Amino acid sequence: MKERVFQFFAILFLITAVYHFAGLFYPVNDAPKWRHALFVGINGLCVYGMLKRPTWFAYVFFVLLIQQINGHGSSLVDTWVKAHRISWIDLSVVLITPVMFLMLISEKINSKR
Repeated sequence: MKERVFQFFAILFLITAVYHFAGLFYPVNDAPKWRHALFVGINGLCVYGMLKRPTWFAYVFFVLLIQQINGHGSSLVDTWVKAHRISWIDLSVVLITPVMFLMLISEKINSKR
């Protein structure tokens, strides 16, 4: 079961990498092309990390977690304040990314036992 969840997370990162790759060629949002290129790489690393889960990955993922909560959390609040609507993508990232991190940490703790 746990392995299937990590595979699902890897698929989410793969979809996100494809989205950012498309952003290199088409205007998918207001982000500059360099940011899309950066996140193609980051999401590719996360696909690998979720499937293989090397010992260092939880630490790297924690940095991404902070960035995602800051970026998508701010966007979620801004969208609500300015347009009185929920940005479902931002909400999903804010809710799912901490779950991913907790699963990585749980696995790390349990593997030491």
